[in-house]
Amino acid sequence: MTSELQLPPGFRFHPTDEELVTYYLCRKCAKQSVAAPIIAEVDLYKFDPWQLPEIALYGEKEWYFFSPRDRKYPNGSRPNRAAGTGYWKATGADKPIGKPKPLGIKKALVFYAGKAPKGVKTNWIMHEYRLANVDRSAGKRTNLRLDDWVLCRIYNKKGSLDKKYIIDQNALKCSDFEDRKPMTFSPQTNGVAPLPRPLPQPPCRHPRSQTICCISMHQTLCRCVTQIQLGCRAMLYHQSPRKFKASPGGPS
Repeated sequence: MTSELQLPPGFRFHPTDEELVTYYLCRKCAKQSVAAPIIAEVDLYKFDPWQLPEIALYGEKEWYFFSPRDRKYPNGSRPNRAAGTGYWKATGADKPIGKPKPLGIKKALVFYAGKAPKGVKTNWIMHEYRLANVDRSAGKRTNLRLDDWVLCRIYNKKGSLDKKYIIDQNALKCSDFEDRKPMTFSPQTNGVAPLPRPLPQPPCRHPRSQTICCISMHQTLCRCVTQIQLGCRAMLYHQSPRKFKASPGGPS
């Protein structure tokens, strides 16, 4: 890509935040030419971040793009952060760029693989630069476009181009199961009360660890069954105490 752009030998692109906003973003939004045409025009929200280095015009460890930004809702000003197989999540506070009057706003975002809110956090970071003091209200617009152009810097904080983030489906199923609290009858409330939620256990890989985990699960199930039986007895005693006292298994 560098040879196609015919850049001079020793060229390096390490602009400051002020330079990115003043000489690149502002000129792009004003439909003016920029000094070095090395920033590609790409809709970032159609790709996963590890796909972007192959699309960039220039960069080794960080890549720059001009990207449009759409609304999440037709009548709102909240941006749609879904991208590729995941989503971008904002982190930290917005930073104004420019003095004394800010020309742009910088926002930091982290990419999560998967669906919200159970996405897997990755090492891909985006710095998004947008113009300040711009009316982004829906108004009479009929489309979902929020900004025609924002400038984005993409990089991996670990310095590696991770291409796959596999979501452990078994872990998601276990978390769904943990959300369903086991129920038992309580004579104090004469109704249903939840048992304490068990602590999540790490996956067992060693054969001996698997045996220990099976014994632990068996003991947990036995305790749950015992509590349910006691709850049922207490409920029967509450409904007919005379008949229940006559039985040998009744409460003393």
